[in-house]
This record gives sequence, structure tokens and C-alpha cells, in this order.
Amino acid sequence: MKQKMKKSAGAVLLSAVAALFQGCSSLTPGHAITDVALGAGGAGIGYVLGGGKGAAIGGGGGLLFGEGLNYFNDKKTRDAHEVGYVEGRSDEAKNLYWAQRNLVRKDADPRLKRKLIEIPVPAHYDSDGQLIEASREVVEVVQ
Repeated sequence: MKQKMKKSAGAVLLSAVAALFQGCSSLTPGHAITDVALGAGGAGIGYVLGGGKGAAIGGGGGLLFGEGLNYFNDKKTRDAHEVGYVEGRSDEAKNLYWAQRNLVRKDADPRLKRKLIEIPVPAHYDSDGQLIEASREVVEVVQ
């Protein structure tokens, strides 16, 4: 009986130590809950299968697995935030472009016709002697 109490007390003490030390690596309550639950579950399974050493190994494995889950969940959130930020900047640039374009059109004479014309530009050398390849330029023509 005394031996069984000693082993149970060791498992409880190991779970408590794991719960205390996990706070150093986790900043959110969700991380803490995941780490404690998986660490304690791993310690319990390890204790059943291998005694005191198994509890330590199982608890450590559960804690590492929990940290891995937290890392990938956080990475997914960071990636989604980055994609949204980039798309938001792109949309804002487009909105600014069209707002400026509409302001210019309001000031323009409505009787003028505007159209875009594509002009081929042949290969040529610039003033520094560098070859500029042939290209096409788009020019706005106002009639």
C-alpha cells in the first residue's frame, strides 16, 4: 500500500512540475491548457505502461507534442494574417489609383475623348550607351 501511494505521489508531483514549467514556454491560456492536458495524459499513459520512468518520458512526449500542435496552429494563424495584410494593401493601392483617376476625369472637359494607344518602341541605345530592348508603351491620347 505504501509503495503504491509513493508511486501515485510521484506521478502527481511530476504532473505538477510539468504544469509549472510549461508556463515559461506558453503565453496564452490555450497553449497552457493544451500543454498540461497532453503532458498529463502522456504521463498517465507512460506510468501505466512503464512506471515512474515511463511517466516522465510520457509526460515529456505529451508536452512536446502539445508544443508542436501549438506551433503549427500559430503558424497557420500568422500565415493567414500575412495573406490578409498583403491583399489589404493591394486593394488600398487600387482604390487610391481609381480615386485619383476619377478626380482627374471630373476636372476634364466632358467633350474630350480619351483613349489608350499602344505604341511599339524599337530597340535603341540610351544616352549612357546601354541597349534598351524593344517594347510596347501605352499612351493616353486626348482628342
